[in-house]
Amino acid sequence: MNCVRRHKTVGIAVLLLCAGGCTSRPAPSTKPATGDNRDDGVATALARLERDNDPETCRDVLAALDAITQPRESRPDPSPAEIKQYAAMLKLTPAQAEGFASPTFTNADGDYLADCFILRDAIESLEIGKLPPREQAVQAFDWVCRQVYLTRQSTAPAPAWWLLQAGMGTGLDRTYLFLGMLQQLNLQGYLIGPPELAQSPAFNQNALAARQNPFPPIRAVGVRIGNEVLLFDPRKGEAVGGPDMILTLSAIRSDPSRAKEWLTAAKIPDDEVKRWQLFVAAPIQSFQPRTAWLQRQLTATVTVALAIDLRGVIEKTGRDLLSQPALAGMQCLLWNPANDPWSLVNIVTTFSMEARNDQASPGNVQKAKYMFDHFPWQFLPRLSVDGAPLSGEPQRIVGRLFESEFKQTMFATNSPRDNLVRGNFSSAIAALTEVKDRNQRIRDVVTRTKITTADVEEWSKAANNIFAAVLAAEESGDAAALHKAMAKQSSFVLTPQSEKIALLIRRQTSTLLNAQADYELAMILHERAVRALLRWKLKPDNATRTEAERLLSSAIDGWQRYLDNHPELREEFADRDQHARSLQKQARATLAKR
Repeated sequence: MNCVRRHKTVGIAVLLLCAGGCTSRPAPSTKPATGDNRDDGVATALARLERDNDPETCRDVLAALDAITQPRESRPDPSPAEIKQYAAMLKLTPAQAEGFASPTFTNADGDYLADCFILRDAIESLEIGKLPPREQAVQAFDWVCRQVYLTRQSTAPAPAWWLLQAGMGTGLDRTYLFLGMLQQLNLQGYLIGPPELAQSPAFNQNALAARQNPFPPIRAVGVRIGNEVLLFDPRKGEAVGGPDMILTLSAIRSDPSRAKEWLTAAKIPDDEVKRWQLFVAAPIQSFQPRTAWLQRQLTATVTVALAIDLRGVIEKTGRDLLSQPALAGMQCLLWNPANDPWSLVNIVTTFSMEARNDQASPGNVQKAKYMFDHFPWQFLPRLSVDGAPLSGEPQRIVGRLFESEFKQTMFATNSPRDNLVRGNFSSAIAALTEVKDRNQRIRDVVTRTKITTADVEEWSKAANNIFAAVLAAEESGDAAALHKAMAKQSSFVLTPQSEKIALLIRRQTSTLLNAQADYELAMILHERAVRALLRWKLKPDNATRTEAERLLSSAIDGWQRYLDNHPELREEFADRDQHARSLQKQARATLAKR
């Protein structure tokens, strides 16, 4: 079922079904078929990635590879000495080291593959392949800062796929995402910070509880271009020194006063600069021998950067970069604080770790929690019965119905947001337009339907009785009684009273989803304007200039429509609105320069 693209207002029964999960498949890739002559089993499995690369498909493909008993190239089999080296470098327990060296893929490997593909798709959509490496880094950084707006809440970071579906996060989230983008560009990125960064956890919950800064002292992200390291500040959303004169690590170390304004604003002492070190950081999946094997199996038509030679990066950085006099005394280290689930090394594993949820069924706690935390529960209708807050099964039904409305457009493969970040703008616009049309129809029905407190109380009392009967029948083991109770439940969810409750919930969700759709439509206009500017830069003529100016004007208007249309949500979505105003300001400034 494609939950995003329904044309009719659905009933409460369908919503209950969707509450358990409802996604759609991504649009097929336009990549050509491969002519690879390697063994058919591997080629056939990998061919799916030319069409689909969502998390589920990535996990399925790796499972198919594991089922191949005789691949043309044997799976890696590290020696005990090599495993010991990996364990020491990555601070692995014996069990973790065994899993690291195993030739068998895991769910975390599939999730990592999906993370790499969504960033690869974003890079391809930016059309920056013909730009010099410095400009590629700038464009990738700007894209990260556009797609992830900063929230005032201090939250643990998330892997790329999840963060991009949410579209909001912290400076650390942006940092992780930018490093992932650099990997897909084959550019080396570093974390820059004092020596104590090595032992600083990514997200210190004890510090958060004490109302202190829970994040590590990462001062900037460095990007190696030749023998220089350009500095970017993801928290501020700007290159250090500004876009026209990006400061380098060697320049700041030689003369910290050149970055005095930035250092002061970031509350970084001048004398700390001399102590800065370079830190390499990437998901542990990128270092695994089996990932290097997978990288070698991919064909020319499935281009994605997966494997990182950790020892090679550290050795090359020390030999070619840190041998310069301006960087004397610096080291290149792996950032991997001990027992830190939120470090970039462990973040994919943390999100992919299978556990058992409160219902005692297999599930992934962190993924479920991340989704739950990003639904706007503060807008859940506050219903009551006899003056007391709604509770029990009726309240859980209301919560599931509310949640299901957002699961259709958030954290779902081929959702409008997923298509947006991949650059599939036409698909995203079509889906967003349908979301807005559907919610307008819902609002029209809600306007014509009178829903009273008595309706809520009548439904709640009936729901309590019906679901209590189902529970009692289940506990008794009486098959006939259970069949009868389930039949009553099925009939109940189709009653006019149940439809009224569904409309009451949609009255809230339709407003929220329309605002989200307007925001994403404005973002698409802005992204199209950015690409038009790049085309004009590569081919400066009247046609490309006119197109860039037209799209910039459209982006400005799109942001204004979003800001004007939803004043009732300004307080709750102040961070998103601030980001919209900032991007509108950027578009206006760029247009004024043309």
